[in-house]
Amino acid sequence: FEVALCFYSGHGVQANSKNYLVPVDAIPQTEADVAYQCLNAQTILDRLEKVQTPIKIMLLDAGFPTVFAGGENTSD
Repeated sequence: FEVALCFYSGHGVQANSKNYLVPVDAIPQTEADVAYQCLNAQTILDRLEKVQTPIKIMLLDAGFPTVFAGGENTSD
């Protein structure tokens, strides 16, 4: 079987009800920064969906903080 696999280990964050993967050089201070500095996890899922393999797997090993450096809570 052919398998499409995406594995991510690192930091993640949720903003505006979307999950994002945080690159090592990103420093989002507010939810508005997230869309510009981070990768929307749905983008990866969308690309996996286009791959012509019967099995598609996405593994996320990510910690999700609840507060930005600026003090804005994202858990609501």
